[in-house]
Amino acid sequence: MVFFELAFRLSKGIICYITPDKWLSKSFGIVFRREAMIPYMTQIVRLGSDVFDEACVDAIISIYHKKGSKELSIVKAISHDEYRLANAIEKADLKEPYCIDEYFQGELPAIIEQIERNVHRLGEYAKCEYASASPADAYRLKQIMISNGDPTERQLKIINTGLISKYT
Repeated sequence: MVFFELAFRLSKGIICYITPDKWLSKSFGIVFRREAMIPYMTQIVRLGSDVFDEACVDAIISIYHKKGSKELSIVKAISHDEYRLANAIEKADLKEPYCIDEYFQGELPAIIEQIERNVHRLGEYAKCEYASASPADAYRLKQIMISNGDPTERQLKIINTGLISKYT
């Protein structure tokens, strides 16, 4: 975070960084999200985990402008040369702690909004287990889930990656 803060003091225009995405949702990034992301970030590009050969992290490009913006564009890398707008967020609609990683997930924000409107918790309907996995483990789990095919009408699979833990 020190390099971000130094860049904000020295820059007169645009700042761009490629970093792991952890600060977007973890507690150590709350102050930075409040003081830099909300006022100055204009765009995030989600690159995924295959950016660096030796690092198994989800990488993002974050772009900031000293003039700031009211909207945050979230772009997802489809391939090394193809990108798509995943979401455009009005920053005024974001609430502290400003965790925006859910907006990378396509339909997930709508699902989270439905869960928030429900007075009951997921744990009242099904057994919910927490898991702590490294990024490498999470990608292996994804492949296992895909290889099992689509769930039948009587099955529901919920994988708690941390985004829905407060609802369980």
